[in-house]
Amino acid sequence: MPTAEDLLAQIETGEHLVVLDGATDAVQFQDIGAWRQFITGVSSDWIAPLLQALKRGELAQLSVISTEGEHYSLTPAQLRRWWKRRRSLLTFMS
Repeated sequence: MPTAEDLLAQIETGEHLVVLDGATDAVQFQDIGAWRQFITGVSSDWIAPLLQALKRGELAQLSVISTEGEHYSLTPAQLRRWWKRRRSLLTFMS
C-alpha cells in the first residue's frame, strides 16, 4: 500500500482524496489485532507525515472524514494555537 510520503512526492496543487479502507475486515471479523495493526500503520504511514507536511506549509489543510460522516480539519495556523490558555469548564457555565 502506498504511504503519505509516496503521495507527497508526486502531489500537485488542488484537492486530493485518499481512502484508507484497510480496517474493513478487522471490523467485520472483530479482529482487534488487525485493527491495532491498521491504526498503527495509519498513524506512522499517513498521519505523522501529513502533519509534518502541514507544519512545513506543503499542505494548506488536512481533513479527515470518518465513515459515519464526522469531519475534522486542520490548517497550519491551527497547529500554532498551542499557546492558547486552557480554561476551566466552570468558566463556560457562568
